[in-house]
Amino acid sequence: MANNSLAAAELLLVVGLLGWFFYSSQQATAKRKAEVKPENKDEQSNSKAD
Repeated sequence: MANNSLAAAELLLVVGLLGWFFYSSQQATAKRKAEVKPENKDEQSNSKAD
């Protein structure tokens, strides 16, 4: 019985860590995309003015 509990706890830990890493990577990607968009708008407005 103790082995089953330990296996379940390990599985929960692994799934939680994988979920956290996935969430973290999605947040980093979204932040990068948010930083790129204003720069692209500035570049487009500058190229239209030329």
